[in-house]
Amino acid sequence: MGMLDFWHPVLRSQDLPRGRAVGVRVGGRALALFRPGPGQVGALDDKCSHRRMKLSLGTVRDGRLACPYHGWTFDCAGQGESPSTPKLYACVPSYDCREAEGAVWVKAAGTDRPLPEFDFDGFIPVGLVIHRIRAPLQLVIDNFSENEHTAVMHADFGFDPARSHEAVVRVEWTDRTVSVYNAGPAKRPPLFTRLIVRFRRRYHFRSDYTFHFDPPRSVVDHYWTEPDGSREAMMRYRLFHFFVPEDEGVSRVATFAGVRSRWPIGPGGGVRPFRWRMRRAVRTTLDEDVRLLENLADQNVEIEGMKLSRFDRVLSLTRERMRRIYYEDGAVAGTA
Repeated sequence: MGMLDFWHPVLRSQDLPRGRAVGVRVGGRALALFRPGPGQVGALDDKCSHRRMKLSLGTVRDGRLACPYHGWTFDCAGQGESPSTPKLYACVPSYDCREAEGAVWVKAAGTDRPLPEFDFDGFIPVGLVIHRIRAPLQLVIDNFSENEHTAVMHADFGFDPARSHEAVVRVEWTDRTVSVYNAGPAKRPPLFTRLIVRFRRRYHFRSDYTFHFDPPRSVVDHYWTEPDGSREAMMRYRLFHFFVPEDEGVSRVATFAGVRSRWPIGPGGGVRPFRWRMRRAVRTTLDEDVRLLENLADQNVEIEGMKLSRFDRVLSLTRERMRRIYYEDGAVAGTA
């Protein structure tokens, strides 16, 4: 079983127009996405079987993707036709392709895998943001699996830098998942966040998340409570992060965000008019992670040689499960 046997969100639906293709990379493979008709999506290898032109530079004609070099066309199954040699048989590899949750998803054709489920029960979806990061997948997941860096890196949430030593981290795991529960004195967030959560100086910041590896993804809840956890602030964020390798050195993170509000004003606690602002906050926070990961002095994926803290216990757990479940025991080059 390979990486592409799993569903991966590779593009926002709104970024795949009618009439032309869009190129993406997943697991070292270049794909061309296109819309053969209303409500339909297709994915093919991004290389024409004739003269190896990029099909992602082509256009859609009568439900078929046309190569821009000589006009050869291909349907969603990769079956090709030559306009100048009609009886010539040609084909390119195709992939299963589907739209859901505002994203275009792809996987290897014929593998029996359901789309991952989203539990947004009680939450208002605020949108999808996708970030491209010039860093290996292992290092990206390392970053998203510990909360020590929130004291320094993120403005909107995290631990109070002066009291981060008081933070508590608890790790639980099964054969296929890793869960982490973090709690500690909260830093003072920006004005907008203070207002919507009704922030109090004594609040503790909490971040609970669980990693799955079929494909690599995490579901994260960020929220604030009284120090003893007895009373939660007015707003909670839920984020579904999907970690998609383009190749050994470049990754994408697709983040599906939602919020839950206890404000008694209108449907969804008055959240709906501010979804754009919350989506921007999520994007800005992920921008900070991108800057961090792309400025590491060394992008070696090996854990050996690093001085690890109590927050980093999770790294070896996620690495083992990712290798075993996603990479098939290191069969793909570049795994740890």
